Amino acid sequence: MRLLNVVRLAVRLALVCMVGPVSVIASRPPNPSEAFLTSLSESGLQATWSFQPESILRVLATNPATKSVTIKVPAGLICVTATGAQVLSLRDAVIALPAASTVETDVPAALLSKSAAAAVGPGKPIADRDSRLDLLLRALHERPDLPRSTSQLAVLCLTENIGIADWEAFLRTHKPEEKTGLTPAEIVQAVDAIGLLREIAPDASFALARNPELKLRALRNPWCRAKAMQLYGIALPEITPGQAPEIGQLLHTKANDNCPVCRLRRGPPGAEGL
Repeated sequence: MRLLNVVRLAVRLALVCMVGPVSVIASRPPNPSEAFLTSLSESGLQATWSFQPESILRVLATNPATKSVTIKVPAGLICVTATGAQVLSLRDAVIALPAASTVETDVPAALLSKSAAAAVGPGKPIADRDSRLDLLLRALHERPDLPRSTSQLAVLCLTENIGIADWEAFLRTHKPEEKTGLTPAEIVQAVDAIGLLREIAPDASFALARNPELKLRALRNPWCRAKAMQLYGIALPEITPGQAPEIGQLLHTKANDNCPVCRLRRGPPGAEGL
């Protein structure tokens, strides 16, 4: 009887050892990048990759076969340039290749580090995937018209939590002749990036969103004032029906007036404001 119990225990341990790793593998989420690279290798297609200015991942694919082939570059595919910079595809891209043809396709992309701002040139796709960006990629799929600069800023906030000074330095890498400071359009992009980040990661704290200078410049920017007031939780003043509000309640005309900027500076009782 004792020998039988020992045998049963040994069988149970063997089953645990066999089932354990299988359950871990089954629970691992699929990696679209790995599946794509495997499919590309098996298809016989030839492809070269390069990162171009204006946040473009350029794919030059050649189909030497006698029949047409269609491939889909997945969002989240990472390419590594010759300098070691990592580039991420922001959206899916379907490439249709007729028989015996070569097709060039540009895929919206973003760099994963601010230190790689000047990176351009050939690269090579890898099977790695950055899970920190999964929610962002899902949101970008639903916003096909979002500017690439806004997407790039959101990526850097998620990977390195950059602030406004880092973003200005990143932008000026490609435009050293321009004066320091964000343009009104770039302020709008920053406000949009903060709004997107709060949507996908409402409990996270981002340096960009806490920056008082950006908050003030966004509220002064007529291109995004209404959006900034909503983003920073500033309510419009109550207006009596039939009575026009004072201009100082809506626009900043002088110091210490009752405009949104000055109300934010003062803040509620006991607060520091701006």
